[in-house]
Amino acid sequence: MLRATFRPDGAVQGAVGNCLQPRFIHKEISIMANSYSCAKAGAGTCGFQTSWTDEADLRNQLANHLVTVHDVKTPTATIVNYLVRVAKDMSGHVQH
Repeated sequence: MLRATFRPDGAVQGAVGNCLQPRFIHKEISIMANSYSCAKAGAGTCGFQTSWTDEADLRNQLANHLVTVHDVKTPTATIVNYLVRVAKDMSGHVQH
C-alpha cells in the first residue's frame, strides 16, 4: 500500500506498506478527471456538465441528455460516438 501526502512545495511524501520512514517521491503526478460539458463541446448556451466512470456511463449520460434537454428524439450512434470522442479529448484520453 502506498500512502501519499501532497506538500505545499509540490513534492509528494509517501510511505510504502508498514514502513515508518517517509520517502519523497520526486515525480509529477497528473490526475485528470473524466469530465464533459456541452459548452466546451460547442453548445455554448447549454450549461450541462458531467463526470463519468467508464465509456458506458458516458454514453448513457450523453444519450439521456440529448433526449431530455436537446430534444433529440433518437440519438444516433454517429452523434453519440462524436460526443464520446469530444469528452475523451476534454479529459486527456489518448484516441486511436
